[in-house]
Amino acid sequence: MAALTPTVLERVARCARHVHVNGLTTGAQVVLTVDGDTFTATAAGGGHTFDVPPLTADAVLTATQDDGSGPTPPSPAVIVEDAAAPPTSAPLFPAEVRACSQCVHLRGLVPGCEVEVRQAGNVAGTATADRHGEACVQAELRGSREDPGPALTARMSVCGAAGPSSGAILLPDGPLPAPGVDAPLFGCQRVVPLRNLRRGAKTQVGTDSGTYLGWICNCWTDVDVNVLHPLVPGERVRAEQYWDGDACKMLGPAGRWVDVVPPDERIKPAVQEALVEGDQLIRVTNQIVGSDLVILVRDDDASPEQRFGPRPASQEPEIALNAPLVAGQQVAVEQHLCGHVEVSDWATVLPAPASVTAPVLLPPLYECAGAVQVAGLYPGAVVRVFLDGIPCGLGWAGLDVSVEVTAAPALVVGARVTARQWVGGVAGPLSDPVTVQAVPEKLHEPRIVGPVAVGDTTVWVSGVTPGALVSVYSAGALLGEGYAGEPLARIGISAATGLVDAHVRLCNRTATGPRTEVLEYPGAARTNRGVGTRDLDYGTVWIPEHATTEGTTDGGYDHPIRGRLYHPVDENGELPDFARPRPLVLIAHGLHYADEEDQSHLGYAYLAEHLVRWGMFVFSLDLKRVNEETIKMQSTQQWARGAIILAALDKLFADDDVGEYFNRDRIGLVGHSMGGEGVVVAQALNTAPQTPWGIRGVVSLAPTHWRPDVTLTRAKYLQLHGSLDLLLENPGRVQGAEPPFNGFRIYDRAWRPRSFVWVYGAIHQGWNPNWWNSPVLGGPPWQADVDGALTLDEHAEVARCYVNAFFQDTLFGRRDYEGYLHGLVTPRTVAHLEIYPLHRSHGTDLVDDFGDGDDQDGVPEETPIDRTANRAGGASLASGAGLDLWDDTEHVGVLARSVHDTRSTDLAWLQPDLEYTVSFPPRSLQPTDVLSLQLAQHYDQDAAGEPDATHNPAGIDLDLVATLDDGAETASVRVGSAGVAPYAAPVEEPWTVFRTVRLPLDAFTAVNQALDLGTIRSVRLRLVLRPTGRVLVDDVEFRA
Repeated sequence: MAALTPTVLERVARCARHVHVNGLTTGAQVVLTVDGDTFTATAAGGGHTFDVPPLTADAVLTATQDDGSGPTPPSPAVIVEDAAAPPTSAPLFPAEVRACSQCVHLRGLVPGCEVEVRQAGNVAGTATADRHGEACVQAELRGSREDPGPALTARMSVCGAAGPSSGAILLPDGPLPAPGVDAPLFGCQRVVPLRNLRRGAKTQVGTDSGTYLGWICNCWTDVDVNVLHPLVPGERVRAEQYWDGDACKMLGPAGRWVDVVPPDERIKPAVQEALVEGDQLIRVTNQIVGSDLVILVRDDDASPEQRFGPRPASQEPEIALNAPLVAGQQVAVEQHLCGHVEVSDWATVLPAPASVTAPVLLPPLYECAGAVQVAGLYPGAVVRVFLDGIPCGLGWAGLDVSVEVTAAPALVVGARVTARQWVGGVAGPLSDPVTVQAVPEKLHEPRIVGPVAVGDTTVWVSGVTPGALVSVYSAGALLGEGYAGEPLARIGISAATGLVDAHVRLCNRTATGPRTEVLEYPGAARTNRGVGTRDLDYGTVWIPEHATTEGTTDGGYDHPIRGRLYHPVDENGELPDFARPRPLVLIAHGLHYADEEDQSHLGYAYLAEHLVRWGMFVFSLDLKRVNEETIKMQSTQQWARGAIILAALDKLFADDDVGEYFNRDRIGLVGHSMGGEGVVVAQALNTAPQTPWGIRGVVSLAPTHWRPDVTLTRAKYLQLHGSLDLLLENPGRVQGAEPPFNGFRIYDRAWRPRSFVWVYGAIHQGWNPNWWNSPVLGGPPWQADVDGALTLDEHAEVARCYVNAFFQDTLFGRRDYEGYLHGLVTPRTVAHLEIYPLHRSHGTDLVDDFGDGDDQDGVPEETPIDRTANRAGGASLASGAGLDLWDDTEHVGVLARSVHDTRSTDLAWLQPDLEYTVSFPPRSLQPTDVLSLQLAQHYDQDAAGEPDATHNPAGIDLDLVATLDDGAETASVRVGSAGVAPYAAPVEEPWTVFRTVRLPLDAFTAVNQALDLGTIRSVRLRLVLRPTGRVLVDDVEFRA
């Protein structure tokens, strides 16, 4: 195995006196080269910091190591950045500094600069800025918990020249909370993750065997702490906070003990994508300090792997390689900890783009800003931000097309900000400059956008003045903070509870937003609430014969009404009495060829038990007989399924033992596969006067589409579907006017409100574990082995979260839960998945649906389609030299890869200057309203069946800019801040599927406070963030 070259970590700026090199083998001879001058050391651990003479701008840094097998190739070169001397900006203090603080966290610094904190003119502490432009300054402050001392000031020095000062007022300090230790903790690891820390206090960590693991001064509320000794399986670890300074002395309560366990599959590392030809750095996450890593590189699936290393794990993700990567190569990482080995998934190297374009900066940018959003990036790009030509930030795009770059140093009024991206080591041109403006006299009021649930560790905040520090509080306690590069941002917090509100700060100006209620998480297990079951059998009912659109008949036979009732139980296991009847949910399974063996109707226990714990009764209906008739008669029996479902409701409510527990006005239906269509038919039958059941919500899991004549009305609708669903594998049954396997069409016809949740990697059998594990059908489906496939547990979690949120809204009237269906907030336990909701509400202010008919509102189809007119009574126009295609088009029969039955506008461009403007008579809107768009990348295949990349490069998300115009003022927001248009799912049969993106209108007024929401008269979509593209846009509307 070849030794791995070390890594010189960026950023490094001029006049710095230290260079850190990591990825070292203990005992190796390490050589750092600075413009030809060499410095040597023997590695005593995984990293070494070299003391060097003050560095000069543009100096080239490389390193090698020799573990006895010969020197490695040089590491990728790091160029020393220029820096203003003296600095032009001041350090950035955190949202609050408390009276007892023994350390102070500063940001917005020049990497490697010297920084000092003063109190009443006296130096309280000094430090050197790290590569990220941050410093944790150990400080000795004057004052007490109740009587804070004088305010603090801070300034940095570059090349001995001091810059301007910033200040912070000390706040009183309260009692220290018990800190948390995050699990899992593995044997042999040498890091302990801590949370719920009081900034400025110290934290000590120890084990139940008496081993002292070390201490840290808390510059952060959550931090991973390197410890003195490897952890030992079987021991327990906890932490406690304290002050030991002259001003304050206190020992806080100890946190709970956390067990140290042997390493397992949870130490699996991850190679972060995208990797691009020419890259010589990879980024690896889930490195466990104390482990060793081995880098694996192979030319393709069939080639042998080359092994490099080992190298010690680090908290820094970057790992240098011995040579640049080549397109098509694959990279993986082994992690070895305490004898246990886990290997990452393989990441494939992408070819370099034909050219590298300039990124895009969106104004405004303000002085004191701590972050800059850079858009128009190629996946895998390295991006640098410049302030009057001097570097002030470094970022990496990963798989994104936009990235927030920390500004260090902070922005200065009057300076010109530019950005450049490097892809595979190849530099593109500079962006257009944006001049930094003075901070506004009054900052825009921030607002937390819900839903926010108990335990959430991120919140969305809108209405943020770009570049401001956003801090989130609950009952006066700081939960978390972060700089926001644009007006809609996600902020990391410690677990949310109670009411939360957002504060913003830019320079010395502040603003506070309204409080938002924190909900109970819809995926919360509520294990303290018992669930019982009863198997009910009501005999048979006659299902009359019914003619179908297929020329066959449904029904004409007796069908059993039986199934399992899931119900609440008290502490004695009995069905308790309730003050009022509770909602009833009925579940209908689909067609399965082993119903008797696999007991299909019992496969939804995971969902039924969850709904019961959240206040519902659930009856899972046995539909074996109708499936037998379906197979025997070669008829879909969908009308019969609907009739059987309604007959089951009749029997349940007539049951003397349990019928009184059910609320006949609050009924929900859930169906899967053919049952997913059957519940829609049931509601269609239920709209007749003689069937008065109060069905308020209908859910379809991966439904069929045998009855195109049926439309869901007078109930809310939710559909969940997945990219690996077997129904979508046969294009002939998905395309065309009446495709039997295209359940998307049920959503397209359903009355509003309607929601659709598109899940990359979801599998048809995944919604029913009995089908997934069927011994008759050979166990898990073959799709389960496809890259990106969801596990059975992930399917269950998706269903629990979204179906419960849907029913909390529809059956209980808890409207905040509907927010999970809008597309901005994803339930946290499934946030790691690629999930794209599609949602339309009733009563919206429609701008354009591009000529669709609307039976719900009695609006006919536009005939003929006129691309220059819109439903709001105004004009539409696409313009720009790069315009290649503009048409308002039907999807069915025209766009072969679209699953939808709709009309939309179709926009394609070959250079990034296309603008699409929809004008209309002035609209009066509110800051809490949203601009809602349905977006999809156009996907098509060439004659060979490969993706047509004329406009949309394969695998790359599409972003754009939305602009509102009131006739005098405009404001622009990046659409991707709320959601991009993703590329089609990487499966054998990819499809074009819409998603909803909703932009809060107070994001626009945060960009330009002069924008008058009372007179908005146009929406402009600017397609300027990618050189080429083709996007479908539908249902442009405003919604409260």
